[in-house]
Amino acid sequence: MNKIMIISVALLLFVAGCTGGDPYTDADDEWQQEIPDPIGEQTAQELPEIVAEINGEQILREEVQEAQSQMQMQGAVVEPQEVLSQILTRKVLIKEAENRGYTPSTEEVEQNFESQGLTLEEVREIVEGQGVPYDEFLQMQLEELKLQGLMTQKAEQIEITEESAREFYDEQVQMGAELEEYDLIRDDIVAFMAQDEANTKLLELAQQLIDESDVQIYI
Repeated sequence: MNKIMIISVALLLFVAGCTGGDPYTDADDEWQQEIPDPIGEQTAQELPEIVAEINGEQILREEVQEAQSQMQMQGAVVEPQEVLSQILTRKVLIKEAENRGYTPSTEEVEQNFESQGLTLEEVREIVEGQGVPYDEFLQMQLEELKLQGLMTQKAEQIEITEESAREFYDEQVQMGAELEEYDLIRDDIVAFMAQDEANTKLLELAQQLIDESDVQIYI
C-alpha cells in the first residue's frame, strides 16, 4: 500500500456502504459499510441547519455535507440520509468504545504512522495538502483507534470451528477463487471469519444503542 493511499483512506470519516465487494477482500471495512436504513430522500442543499440530534448532541448540515463530499471523492454516490445514518452509527459506537475504556492517545496515533513507514512531517504535508487541518486529522485517527479496539474485542469473543473454516474455504474455491492450499491460509481464513462475525455483532450493537438513544431526525 502506498503512502498516498494510506492517507486518503484515513481521511474518510467512514466507508460508504453503497458499493458492493467481495467479503473476503473487504472484511476490514464491512462493519462500517452496513448501516440502518436511511429515511426519505432529500438533497444536501435542502437540509436544515440542524439535521439531527442524538442524546442532546446536534448533527449539523455542514457535517453531513462534508462527509458526503469525502465519500464522493472516493467514488461513492450516497444520499444525505445514508450519510446521516452512518454518522449516527459511528457516534454511538465511538461513545460505546470510550465507555469500555478505549481512550488512545495522540502519541499512539503518531506511532501508528511511523510503524507504516511514514514520518510525521510526511503525514502533515499530505494531510494539509488535501485541505485538512492536522489536528482534525489526528482526532479522526483517535476515533478510528477507538473503533478498532471495539472491533478487536468483539472478534476475540468469537470462536471459529475448523469445520466452518474448511467449509468457507471450499465455498470460495467452488466460486472460482484462486487460493493457496487450505493449510497455508487457514489462520487468515479464521481471522477473516471472526472479524466478519464481529462486524455483524457491532452492527447489531449500534442499532441497539441507537434504539436506546434519544434521537431526533429533522430531514
